[in-house]
Amino acid sequence: MSGFEGAVLMLGSAVVKSAAKLWLGDRTVAADAAAQAVDLLAARTASAVEQRRLRRMFEQMEEIVAERLAPLAEHEFRGMPEHERLAALEAVSETFAAAALSDADLFTADLDAGFVCRYLRRAVPGVPERFLLSADATEFYHRVLRESCAYLVQIVTTLPRFQTSALTELLRRETQVLELLREVLARLPQSRSAGDFEADYRRQVVTVLDRMSLFGATIGASSRQYPLSVAYLSLGVVTEDADNRQGFGDIFEDDDAVPVGLARIEEILPRTTRLLVRGEAGSGKTTLLQWISVRCVQGDLADLPGWADVVPFFIRLRRYASAPFPAPEAFLTEVGRHIADEMPDGWVHDQLRSGRAVVLVDGVDELVESRWREVAQWLRELIAAFPAARYVVTSRPGAVEAAWPREEQFVVAELQPMQPRDVTAFVHRWHEAMRAQSLDDDERRKLDEVEARLAATLLDRRGLRRIARNPLLCALLCALHRDRNAQLPENRMELYEISLHLLLERRDKERGLPHPQGLSRIEQTLLLQDIAYWLVRNGWSDAETDRVFERVRVDRPASTGVPIQERAR
Repeated sequence: MSGFEGAVLMLGSAVVKSAAKLWLGDRTVAADAAAQAVDLLAARTASAVEQRRLRRMFEQMEEIVAERLAPLAEHEFRGMPEHERLAALEAVSETFAAAALSDADLFTADLDAGFVCRYLRRAVPGVPERFLLSADATEFYHRVLRESCAYLVQIVTTLPRFQTSALTELLRRETQVLELLREVLARLPQSRSAGDFEADYRRQVVTVLDRMSLFGATIGASSRQYPLSVAYLSLGVVTEDADNRQGFGDIFEDDDAVPVGLARIEEILPRTTRLLVRGEAGSGKTTLLQWISVRCVQGDLADLPGWADVVPFFIRLRRYASAPFPAPEAFLTEVGRHIADEMPDGWVHDQLRSGRAVVLVDGVDELVESRWREVAQWLRELIAAFPAARYVVTSRPGAVEAAWPREEQFVVAELQPMQPRDVTAFVHRWHEAMRAQSLDDDERRKLDEVEARLAATLLDRRGLRRIARNPLLCALLCALHRDRNAQLPENRMELYEISLHLLLERRDKERGLPHPQGLSRIEQTLLLQDIAYWLVRNGWSDAETDRVFERVRVDRPASTGVPIQERAR
């Protein structure tokens, strides 16, 4: 092994060991720079054989990271002497090894590479000076450190959330997990320099938005998150120029009828720079915008005319329920809170003016009705200031007045219920995702049987087929079918009632979680009804956790048993 190969492997090892500390989630361990998280993890396995397998698996992760780092370490600053290159790589390894990972933000779900890099520099200051690095070697050090931090983030977010059973699951799915990690790192947007803000932002988009929560975790297991780019099912839309129907909903009596002008969303995107997507609750509007964002930064839309090298800005309007709508410099609030202070002056404005930006605005309907016109005016002003940018807006029907989309030359597309082939594909992907987290072969075989039975049930029962055409309800059906031994509801209200029962009682019970003291299912339902009424009355789609807690504290009935509805009056 050459000195260069050894230095890169050492760096890969340092990155993975730091990632293991964060994944373990034990802040005492992470704050101890000398702690060996992999050894602590191995000690939690059941046998010496499993301990060896787990250590070997993390060694393979180290090799995957080293393989990704090697081209960068070899080709950047090619004129730099070999001994300086090796010294810089050793300095990066030392930075990871010596850092006490104690900041709470290091353990958040939206962990960002830029934040980790800045934290390491603060936690272990003066490394380039201690290693006597030249100016070029120092710049090389910062470049490799930033890239290594990106890989650390991807390891932490790719591994399933740590719990005792996670180690067993990792060992059972060792090959699959390693291949997924290799694929995720390979698809990570590449940075062009140590200060490449755009690359950092693109990576943050992937970290934050490339997630899809598949409802209906298995019996005894919590719901899992999967890469949206892997699990997403392309949606069908009908544009107003293809079909004169203005409404939306369950409008097709024949289950097998294909709407006139039906197209996939990726066929519509190149036709316009301004798109309004309407759809009912659960039809996939938010997921669609996440999917567009992730595909933009990963270059998957480069073949679409006008969509090469596009920079997405994802904006959830519900964040601004009682606040002014964001100016361009605040577009990173949803994605990139850790790196917003590093953004070059005018960077978002430059993307908007150049036509590289796509502004993805989610949920006009999630604002109180009195603010719908404010949204329209905000969009008009954005378009007037930045006419070259692309805009995609989502809303339920009725929340957008007919005039302004036409005035601003928006193409209006309505998300359609899934077609029979889409439902079949959705059901298969849902069960495939569940199989991916199964702990044994018997469980996987059982999932095969459950999927086949559900497919047959949907074929036989027209009422269920209609419910399944909505993506959210289809996921609920998949979950309930598995949880309730194929006993499925006939209509939506019954589906909602059963789902509420599952979420309020059975799910926590089967996960071994304690039941809320003094709260029956009826009392829990009354609390939820009161919160829902409070949100609707105020025109909100959600509220901060502290405000909800305060609402519950104030309005929870005392021991007298007075119904919440009476107290709310």
